[in-house]
Amino acid sequence: DASKVRALWLFLHELGAVRDPSEAALTAYVKRIAKVDDVQWMRGVRRVDSGTRPMVKGREELVIETLKKWAMRYLPAAVVALKAEVRERYDNGLLSPEQLDCAARGFDRSTQGEGFEVQWEAWENLRTAAGRQYPV
Repeated sequence: DASKVRALWLFLHELGAVRDPSEAALTAYVKRIAKVDDVQWMRGVRRVDSGTRPMVKGREELVIETLKKWAMRYLPAAVVALKAEVRERYDNGLLSPEQLDCAARGFDRSTQGEGFEVQWEAWENLRTAAGRQYPV
């Protein structure tokens, strides 16, 4: 799904992994990974060498999975940093009831595994608890 690819690309930019969040930079990444000229043309499959034997993967899945793996090189540290920021805001009495709920969910979720979805959900909740605005 092209919208999920774009969302992951912008998420990587917010984490500091991607310097250029532009559509042109995303298109260059997709071209390198999926071997197609545009995000909208990712449908279909691509042969991927996986060491012992070649595999066939959906282009969209391939791009999404590489973006998630890339994010996981940054996301755990970002979650730790947000936890510290939220703790400090809590200690200073700066969290609203909604932020307290998000903080509790974020801290709880961050202990439930190391996978992308778990860490991303923790990051989302902690980000809200820290009072950070979403980029426009």
